[in-house]
This record gives sequence, C-alpha cells and structure tokens, in this order.
Amino acid sequence: MTVSGSYSTANSDQSAIASKTSSLILLPISTYAALMLLGKKEMIHRLLPQYEVVVEYRKNKASITYTARKEFIHPLFVGVYKVREFLNQPLSNPMEHVRVGLDMHDIQAFNEDSVRKAILNSLTHKSMQIQSRVFIKQSPEELTIVNPGGFPIGVTLDNILDNGCFRKHFNVTLTHYEEYFRKNTWLYQ
Repeated sequence: MTVSGSYSTANSDQSAIASKTSSLILLPISTYAALMLLGKKEMIHRLLPQYEVVVEYRKNKASITYTARKEFIHPLFVGVYKVREFLNQPLSNPMEHVRVGLDMHDIQAFNEDSVRKAILNSLTHKSMQIQSRVFIKQSPEELTIVNPGGFPIGVTLDNILDNGCFRKHFNVTLTHYEEYFRKNTWLYQ
C-alpha cells in the first residue's frame, strides 16, 4: 500500500504513525483488517473515514433530491446488517404478491440475500486509498450501489471473467466466512 505524506516512529514497540499531511494513518495491514471487522465506530471514523456507506432513498429514480438519507460507519458485519435493515423497510422494499396456480407468494421487490451480498462486496472490494464512500441509491424501481475504485491492474471488461486477479485476498476470503458470522451473531456482539 502506498501512503503519501511523512511519518515518524514513536518507539520500537509501536507502528509508524502518520503526520497530519498523510491521507491514511500508517498501520500494519492486519490492524486495518481488524479495525474494519471489529473496530468501534469512533475509531473507524477517525482512522478510516472512507469506510462509510451512505444510503439515499428517492421516491422516483429520476429525482435529484432524496427523500431519506442515512450514513453508516460500523464494523463490517454490523454495518452490512444495519444497511440491509434500513433498505428493507416496508415502504422502500415493498412486497409483491405473486399468484402461482392456487398459491399466493409474497416476494420483496429487492431480494434480501442479493442485497446483503452486494453490500458486503462493495465494502470488501472498495479501494481504501480513494477518499470516497460507498453510495447506495434506492428507489421503488432500482437499487444502485456505487463503489469507489476500479478493476485491479490487468483486468478489463474484455477479460474480467477469465482473469484470476484478486485485489484483496484477505477480503475475498472473508466473504466466505460471512454466512457463518451472520448465523452466529454472538461472535461479534
């Protein structure tokens, strides 16, 4: 990870601490991962302010102004849960009643599992070097997630399916454990 700005070492036992001119505070990678997974809101806000999700709801997808807006800055799994909870409100994610034969099925406009995985992917694959947040724009017709960053080096639209390049191996591995953590919430409460 390239960090701009100067830094000085406080002592041999501590990590390097960035000066105010730096865009990120220089910490070991495992500390950033721990902060994203288990950190307190205040520390995440102070050390990784770009690790935030902004959700905006619009009554009409063409509308410029939002009807409701909320900002979330939480550890990964708690944040995904809270964002999903906000998006699944009855007015913003209404039930569709579908008749199949004699049976009536209630189906949400936006599938809960798909939305959860999209939020998780947007947070784990976002570039932390870009000082921008994840934006989720929701309307009754559409759910759009804007994630800062781009493809890893060497990946294009033409070879995205064939290229085996991973941006962040730790975060990709982490998504495999998300289902386990979701079912066992006592692990991070």
